[in-house]
Amino acid sequence: MKTHFSENSQWGILKYLYQIYPRFITDNEISQQFGSLANAGLIANIQQLISEGSIEHTAITIVRGRKVLNPAALRLTKEGVKLMKNSVVE
Repeated sequence: MKTHFSENSQWGILKYLYQIYPRFITDNEISQQFGSLANAGLIANIQQLISEGSIEHTAITIVRGRKVLNPAALRLTKEGVKLMKNSVVE
């Protein structure tokens, strides 16, 4: 299965995490806002944001050989917060 990066999806993730910062996101919020914890597209977008330094590197973990989100670690880094503060957030 091919996954696609989406700047719009990534921006939506960053905006939501910034809105709730410094609180952690819950499993229920992830499901409501973004879908399954194991959604391949979501994982790909989170990995991209991790590689850019915007989200904590521990936000993705491996469970039973599959990458899944770790809600307790899905939060902005200091660089991510700085990026969002310097951006227009609606």
